[in-house]
Amino acid sequence: MHDPRLVPGAATNYKMDATPGRHTQIGTWILELGAGPPEFVEQPQPQHHYPGKGKAHARINNYFHVGSSSGMCMFALLTMTPEVITDSLTCVTGHEYTLDEVIESGARIAALRMAFNIREGVRNVDFRVPDRVRGNPPLQEGPTAGRTVDVDAQVEDYLDAMGWDTRSGVPTQATLLALGLDFVAEDMAAL
Repeated sequence: MHDPRLVPGAATNYKMDATPGRHTQIGTWILELGAGPPEFVEQPQPQHHYPGKGKAHARINNYFHVGSSSGMCMFALLTMTPEVITDSLTCVTGHEYTLDEVIESGARIAALRMAFNIREGVRNVDFRVPDRVRGNPPLQEGPTAGRTVDVDAQVEDYLDAMGWDTRSGVPTQATLLALGLDFVAEDMAAL
C-alpha cells in the first residue's frame, strides 16, 4: 500500500516531507491508490506517469498539512469532501475559510517545516530514496514487477509547484514573502 513502485507519489513524500520516510504524509499517492477526494485536483496524472504531478501533489499535501495541524483524522479527510476543513475551521474560528485559504495555509506550514530543517542543516534534496524502494533493479515478478520510479522527476515538479528552488529544495524568497513569512525569508537569506 505504501510502496512507491505501486503508488509512485509516495516517493516524493518519502524524500521531500520535512519528516521524510513517513507514509502518513499525504500526496498524489493517495489518488494513485484509489482513495482520497479525486475532485480535489485538476486532471490527476496516470499512476506511473512521473512528470506533471507536482501541482496536484503540492495541493493535496498542503490540504493535509492543514488537516493534521487542526487535529483532524487523516482517514476522515480521505473519505470526505474537501469542504470538511473549510466548514470545520469556519465553525471553530468564525472566519469564513475558502479552500484557497486552506491550501495557502498548508503551503505556509510546509515552508515553515522545511525552513526549520534547512536552518538546522538538513537538506531533503540530499536524501536518497533507497534503490530497492525505487525499483532499482526492478522486481522480476509480483504486482510491481518491472517498475522503476523516477523520484527525481516527481521531486522537481513538486518543488517547482511549491515555489521552492528545484536544486536546493529551499523555499524561494518570493514564495516566503508571498506567504507572509518575512521573518523566515530573512533567516533563509542569511544561510
